[in-house]
Amino acid sequence: MLEYYLDDQNIDFYRTLVPLTLHHQGIAEKSVRTGLAWAKTEGLNISTRCSYVVNFLRRHLKLHRLMPPIADAHVQQAADFFLFGNCSAPWS
Repeated sequence: MLEYYLDDQNIDFYRTLVPLTLHHQGIAEKSVRTGLAWAKTEGLNISTRCSYVVNFLRRHLKLHRLMPPIADAHVQQAADFFLFGNCSAPWS
């Protein structure tokens, strides 16, 4: 399960939850892929505080290009962190 906050045109993916008995079956990755694809089709500005989503985006930087244009400083900071890893994380 991928949990998120939705506020107008901004979405914050804040937690992934997978029952222990279902770990290592790709459920979290499928949830994140689906959530990012949905957010893109809706034209939402994406940010995250979830370490799994952060690591997923680091591993799949090309997916960052799927994100809509950056609308605010919080999302810009998150994008810079995903791309370059050299700024303070907005969720810290």
